[in-house]
Amino acid sequence: MVNLEDVYKDASNLFCFRPGAHSGLVLGCFMVPLVLLTQIVFGKQNPFILQDQWQMYYNAVVLMGLCTVLVLLVLKGSRNITTLAIIPLICFAIATTAQLKWKGDTNEVFLVACLLLYLTIFLLVVISLPYSFTLGELMVVCQTLTILYADYAVSIYSRLRFIFPSPYFTAATNVDELPFTRTEITFVLQTFVIGTLITGLLLVPVFYYLSIVSEPVEFWIGSLSFYAVCLLSVMAIFIPSFYMTLGGVNPIFWAVNFLSLNPTRVSLSCVLYGMFFYAVLCCVVL
Repeated sequence: MVNLEDVYKDASNLFCFRPGAHSGLVLGCFMVPLVLLTQIVFGKQNPFILQDQWQMYYNAVVLMGLCTVLVLLVLKGSRNITTLAIIPLICFAIATTAQLKWKGDTNEVFLVACLLLYLTIFLLVVISLPYSFTLGELMVVCQTLTILYADYAVSIYSRLRFIFPSPYFTAATNVDELPFTRTEITFVLQTFVIGTLITGLLLVPVFYYLSIVSEPVEFWIGSLSFYAVCLLSVMAIFIPSFYMTLGGVNPIFWAVNFLSLNPTRVSLSCVLYGMFFYAVLCCVVL
């Protein structure tokens, strides 16, 4: 039999996982797929849930877990007959998962893109935050981020028919054959989360530069870089993404209409803006 903890110890020599903890490999392989599987089962009872989309994400997550186990077995220092027998089985399971078809057709390009994004996020997290996660925790985090980015891309792609009224986008997304259940506020929240994550990644080198400088001039350069990155994120990430996810609607006008939809929202907006400016004033005075 193959001991998962031995495989984990061999991989820990290459990847800086959190010491003194179990691998959590079973958790990483089954947690996110089981969550998506519950959504698929629930979708069979609710005709307003797009099952094809959840099934596509399920295939991608299962593929991520199988590829992770395959890489760990390949990197294992000592291989026995059992290990050499399991590697072809996992390769066969990967090929079967990639060709698994549900109600809709399997998109191999989507699966490959998700797998490459998963591996990229995995390596970035390991390099940026060493000794912070176990293997299972890191798998759950990377799988969740990958599905979040993939769903964001699918959402934008499905909204392109409102901006570019082309038969290609209408036929490719099949939006006329499937119930469109997401509201605009869900697209806005998803775009805000994705934009915040990307902005955080862009600010990592700026914060690193600010942590090593000591001269006032260098500090001012780092501060200007911080505001420049924030402005770049707003102009190049947030505004175009909001424009596409809202189907070509001006995001500023949409925000004004959303906040002024009823008197309650207007009152709450005034209170929040008042608290915000009061906090800014206190920071400036103190």
